[in-house]
Amino acid sequence: LGSYMRVLFLLMCLFVSSGVLTVLCGLLGFSHGMHTLSFMAVEVSLNVLPYGTVYMSHAILRYIIHLYDLICEGSWEDKEACIYYTDFVMEIGILFLNMMHHIHMLVRQIMWASYIIMSLGRFSMATMEELASHDDRCAICSEKMYTAYKLPCGHLFHKSCLRSWLEQDMSCPTCRMSVNRSGSHTRNEQEGASLSLSSGPAAVPNTNRAPIICTPGGRDVSSGRPTRVVNSKGFETK
Repeated sequence: LGSYMRVLFLLMCLFVSSGVLTVLCGLLGFSHGMHTLSFMAVEVSLNVLPYGTVYMSHAILRYIIHLYDLICEGSWEDKEACIYYTDFVMEIGILFLNMMHHIHMLVRQIMWASYIIMSLGRFSMATMEELASHDDRCAICSEKMYTAYKLPCGHLFHKSCLRSWLEQDMSCPTCRMSVNRSGSHTRNEQEGASLSLSSGPAAVPNTNRAPIICTPGGRDVSSGRPTRVVNSKGFETK
C-alpha cells in the first residue's frame, strides 16, 4: 500500500494548497466587498491547481473509497452504491456553485449596466451652438459628431461611445476627470479664472483638448485601458 499512500499524500497536499489559496483569496476579496469576495471564492474553489478545492475533495473521497475496497476482506457489496452517491452529491454541489456564480455575475453586470445608463442621464445633450463652436470629432471613435453628450468637464462624445467607455472607466476619455466628482462641473470655470489671471482678460480656457495618444491597438500607454480606435468602426473593448 506504499504507492497508494503516496498518491493519497499527494492529493492531500493539493487539497491543502487549494484550501490555503481559498483562504487567502477570501481575505483579499473581503477587503474589496462582497461581490469580489463571492467571485474569488467560487473561482478558487472550482478553477485552480488546475482543479479547485471542491474537485480535490471529490478526488480524495473517490480514492479513499478505492483504498477501503483494497483493504476490505472479501467483496464490498456497497462499493458501487457508495461511489454513485458520492459522485451524485459532488456533481450536484459543483453544478449548484456554478449556477450561483453565473447568476451572481449576471445580476452584477445588470446592476452595472443600469448604473451606466443612469449616469448617462445626468449628462446634458450638447446644443447645436456647442457642436458648432467645438467643430470637433468624437475622441473615442474619431467620427464627426452631430449629436453628443456633454461631460461636466466640457468635452463632447457620442452617446454609444460614451456608454462603452464608461463600462471600462468612469472618467473623461480626454482629460481623465472623474465623472463622479461633485465639484467637477466647476473645473472649466477655475481654469478660465486662472488663465485670465495669467494671460489677461482675453484669455479663455481651451476645453477642446486633443485626444490622448494611444497605441495602434487602441490602448492608452500609461494605464493600459482602451481609449480610442484609429479607424471608424467604433469603440474597442479588448
